[in-house]
Amino acid sequence: MRESAPRQVGQEKMAQEVSLAFPPALERVCVDLSGQDWLQSVDLDRAAPREIEAIEAYLDRQFPQRGAQFAHIGGGRFELMSSFEAGLLRAERELEFQIKRSVDIAGVEKQAAPAMENSVLFAGSGSRALGEKIAHRLGMEPGNILFGKFANGESRIVVNESVRDKHVFVIQSSSKPVNDTIVDLCLTADALKRASAKSITAVVPYFGYSRQDRKDRVRGPISARWVADMYEKSGIERVVTIDIHAEQIEGFFSRAMDNLAGFPLMVPHICQKYGTGKITVVSPDAGGMRRAEAAGQLLARHLVKLSSDSDPALDVAIRVEGMYKRRDKPNEVAESRLIGDGESVRGATCILVDDMIDTGGSSVKAAQLLRSYGAKHVVVCATHPIFSGACVERFRNASTSNGERVIDEVLVTDTLPLRRGKGDLITVISVERLLAEAVRRIAQGGGASLRELLGFCGTFDN
Repeated sequence: MRESAPRQVGQEKMAQEVSLAFPPALERVCVDLSGQDWLQSVDLDRAAPREIEAIEAYLDRQFPQRGAQFAHIGGGRFELMSSFEAGLLRAERELEFQIKRSVDIAGVEKQAAPAMENSVLFAGSGSRALGEKIAHRLGMEPGNILFGKFANGESRIVVNESVRDKHVFVIQSSSKPVNDTIVDLCLTADALKRASAKSITAVVPYFGYSRQDRKDRVRGPISARWVADMYEKSGIERVVTIDIHAEQIEGFFSRAMDNLAGFPLMVPHICQKYGTGKITVVSPDAGGMRRAEAAGQLLARHLVKLSSDSDPALDVAIRVEGMYKRRDKPNEVAESRLIGDGESVRGATCILVDDMIDTGGSSVKAAQLLRSYGAKHVVVCATHPIFSGACVERFRNASTSNGERVIDEVLVTDTLPLRRGKGDLITVISVERLLAEAVRRIAQGGGASLRELLGFCGTFDN
């Protein structure tokens, strides 16, 4: 292959910039990148196919050759070969990766069964579907329990199997009607305690009343503290939840309380769909800045960002911005504004990170403001889809002046049952595997820490 002088000079210059010694004619070239600083922390033989393909694409852009592409052949070595050969090699690599991943997951699940031998898991009245999925993930059948009502509306709980000297787990989210599901959980725990259960762990994916963690007026209750007291007095010895609204609620419990994270489960989806451009993580209010910063760091660790004028970086510095929000009354935003000049928002995919979506008013206002600053896409990520009133319709009807949707996608989890709204706009990512792993670790005991699950992205090899 022959290159014109200007192009050849340009390639030599680019090669010098990335410290690669390339000959003028690229016919069958093997490049070793194992000594590059930006790859020292990466084991390419164990990396995901997408990470390797990103580096291959970077080399193809820097040293373009018609009908030829770079492909990873092992270690840190990339060889220039025909596009057909490269395609076959990538297909084989993807197949091997999927087989290895299946074996790893199957191995972990097989180990989970013995740990659950002396355990029973009940799916609560507010989390039937999720509880059944968690039980099946652990190789168990959900426990036999009846949730009913008396004629006057009082809850009726009947445990139909023995729990004597067993570790019992109850999956119960504070779904609608919130007061009923909280009472059902407390009565279930009381029944289990009186039936001589060895331990009782409540897995509460969404912790109701968590927004009422302090006195907001002179004669107001601290409702979250009252709920925590009710759980403990009912016999619950440990509570596991996801993205509790206020972290100080952990201090309301005198026993064990574990607060897991939901956003990491969304990271693979975000990287796959929006990982090729500029990304900015935004908190809709000042109280969520810590959550947004953690989300930005997690995305940076999992995202390979490539551009034509810089080296690929496996630890990308993703900008994190905050917004100021003022409410005059509950569920209504009186004022919302961006903190900063908005340069990091312009032309970016803005990941709006929150713990819950109730009426959707805050998310829509924040998205409209980001669009006014020139955001290319707005993706709303929230763990708990409360979706009160006309929330879903508000998301669908919010549009820009040229008729485009203000919000490109809403990412939520199934901590609460989503009875309506799924489709092209709303994507639901399950917390089943995260909570199953948490239950397994608690039942197994020993040195298995739940803190290690704070960055859990949905696969056991992360």
